[in-house]
Amino acid sequence: MPHFPRGNRAEDHGTGHSDLNALYSASLEFGANWRRPLDELAAEHLPHRSDPELAELVVLIAECRRAIEDHVLSAYLSNQRKWHRPQAAAAEQWIRTTYPWMNRRNRKRAINQGVYYAYHDHG
Repeated sequence: MPHFPRGNRAEDHGTGHSDLNALYSASLEFGANWRRPLDELAAEHLPHRSDPELAELVVLIAECRRAIEDHVLSAYLSNQRKWHRPQAAAAEQWIRTTYPWMNRRNRKRAINQGVYYAYHDHG
């Protein structure tokens, strides 16, 4: 797995944070790109990366997306299938701590999608 140092600079090209955020953002798209295979998205959005690097990024993003959706679902279900500001703030803090490379826009989108899936799958 490539080393992506912790830090606050989400667009630090030297660490790959911008690539992580670009691929994560693409993985959240609805419409024609909804849940497209991550390897396809990675090849399209990160053509400067080698195949082994792309494969590692795909695994990282898939695990990240799944963990965030599971975290939001757990919070949603433990709060009697309700979602309010305290749950959103706690989820954002958890993401910031767990995935320090993720920018604010992706954190917000990830939480919103997690709530969407939680509500529609467990309404």
